[in-house]
Amino acid sequence: GYLKKNDVLVLDNASWHCKGEASDIEEFLWTCPDVDDLPLNILVVFLPSYSPELNPIEKIWHQFIRKYFGICDEMFRKGNLNKKHAIAYCATDAMSAITHNDVAGCYDKCG
Repeated sequence: GYLKKNDVLVLDNASWHCKGEASDIEEFLWTCPDVDDLPLNILVVFLPSYSPELNPIEKIWHQFIRKYFGICDEMFRKGNLNKKHAIAYCATDAMSAITHNDVAGCYDKCG
Protein backbone atom coordinates (compact mmCIF):
# COMPACT_ATOMS: atom_id res chain seq x y z
CA GLY A 1 0.00 0.00 0.00
CA TYR A 2 0.84 3.64 -0.04
CA LEU A 3 1.53 5.99 2.81
CA LYS A 4 -1.37 8.23 3.70
CA LYS A 5 -1.69 11.45 5.63
CA ASN A 6 -0.77 11.08 9.33
CA ASP A 7 0.65 7.56 8.90
CA VAL A 8 3.56 6.36 11.00
CA LEU A 9 6.41 4.68 9.10
CA VAL A 10 8.58 2.40 11.23
CA LEU A 11 12.00 1.56 9.78
CA ASP A 12 14.83 -0.53 11.08
CA ASN A 13 18.37 0.73 10.71
CA ALA A 14 19.18 -1.24 7.57
CA SER A 15 21.76 0.62 5.50
CA TRP A 16 19.32 1.20 2.63
CA HIS A 17 16.93 2.96 5.02
CA CYS A 18 19.65 5.22 6.36
CA LYS A 19 21.60 6.28 3.28
CA GLY A 20 22.17 10.00 3.50
CA GLU A 21 20.76 11.79 6.48
CA ALA A 22 17.85 10.12 8.27
CA SER A 23 16.62 13.60 9.17
CA ASP A 24 16.20 14.34 5.43
CA ILE A 25 13.81 11.40 5.08
CA GLU A 26 11.88 12.45 8.18
CA GLU A 27 11.61 16.07 7.07
CA PHE A 28 10.56 15.15 3.54
CA LEU A 29 7.79 12.79 4.66
CA TRP A 30 6.58 15.24 7.29
CA THR A 31 6.43 18.26 4.96
CA CYS A 32 5.76 16.65 1.56
CA PRO A 33 2.49 18.08 0.18
CA ASP A 34 -0.50 15.92 -0.60
CA VAL A 35 -2.93 16.51 -3.50
CA ASP A 36 -4.48 19.44 -1.60
CA ASP A 37 -1.01 20.95 -1.08
CA LEU A 38 -1.18 20.26 2.66
CA PRO A 39 1.69 18.51 4.48
CA LEU A 40 1.35 14.73 4.76
CA ASN A 41 2.62 14.69 8.37
CA ILE A 42 4.04 11.18 8.04
CA LEU A 43 6.01 10.38 11.16
CA VAL A 44 9.17 8.31 10.64
CA VAL A 45 10.28 6.23 13.61
CA PHE A 46 13.57 4.32 13.50
CA LEU A 47 13.87 1.17 15.61
CA PRO A 48 16.80 0.91 18.01
CA SER A 49 20.03 -0.39 16.42
CA TYR A 50 19.37 -4.07 17.07
CA SER A 51 15.84 -4.86 18.15
CA PRO A 52 14.61 -8.15 16.65
CA GLU A 53 11.87 -8.31 19.29
CA LEU A 54 10.33 -5.17 17.71
CA ASN A 55 10.75 -6.28 14.10
CA PRO A 56 8.01 -8.63 12.84
CA ILE A 57 10.12 -9.87 9.91
CA GLU A 58 12.59 -11.36 12.40
CA LYS A 59 9.79 -13.37 14.01
CA ILE A 60 8.42 -14.46 10.62
CA TRP A 61 11.93 -15.45 9.49
CA HIS A 62 12.32 -17.51 12.68
CA GLN A 63 9.05 -19.34 11.92
CA PHE A 64 10.17 -19.97 8.35
CA ILE A 65 13.53 -21.41 9.43
CA ARG A 66 11.88 -23.64 12.05
CA LYS A 67 9.36 -24.96 9.50
CA TYR A 68 12.05 -25.34 6.80
CA PHE A 69 14.31 -27.52 8.93
CA GLY A 70 11.34 -29.48 10.28
CA ILE A 71 10.12 -30.28 6.76
CA CYS A 72 13.60 -31.17 5.47
CA ASP A 73 14.34 -33.35 8.47
CA GLU A 74 11.08 -35.26 8.08
CA MET A 75 11.56 -35.74 4.33
CA PHE A 76 15.16 -36.93 4.69
CA ARG A 77 14.22 -39.35 7.48
CA LYS A 78 11.48 -40.84 5.29
CA GLY A 79 13.81 -40.93 2.30
CA ASN A 80 11.26 -38.96 0.27
CA LEU A 81 13.55 -36.11 -0.69
CA ASN A 82 16.07 -35.95 -3.50
CA LYS A 83 19.02 -33.90 -2.21
CA LYS A 84 19.26 -32.09 -5.55
CA HIS A 85 15.83 -30.53 -5.04
CA ALA A 86 15.85 -30.34 -1.24
CA ILE A 87 16.40 -26.62 -0.77
CA ALA A 88 13.70 -25.53 -3.22
CA TYR A 89 11.19 -28.10 -2.03
CA CYS A 90 11.65 -27.42 1.68
CA ALA A 91 11.68 -23.63 1.20
CA THR A 92 8.50 -23.72 -0.87
CA ASP A 93 6.76 -25.99 1.62
CA ALA A 94 7.92 -23.92 4.61
CA MET A 95 6.77 -20.65 3.01
CA SER A 96 3.39 -22.18 2.18
CA ALA A 97 3.03 -23.37 5.78
CA ILE A 98 3.17 -19.81 7.15
CA THR A 99 -0.39 -18.54 7.38
CA HIS A 100 -1.88 -15.04 7.53
CA ASN A 101 -2.61 -15.71 11.20
CA ASP A 102 1.07 -16.55 11.79
CA VAL A 103 2.10 -13.22 10.24
CA ALA A 104 -0.58 -11.29 12.16
CA GLY A 105 0.60 -12.95 15.37
CA CYS A 106 4.16 -11.81 14.70
CA TYR A 107 2.96 -8.22 14.29
CA ASP A 108 0.89 -8.47 17.48
CA LYS A 109 3.89 -9.71 19.47
CA CYS A 110 5.94 -6.72 18.28
CA GLY A 111 3.42 -4.25 19.64
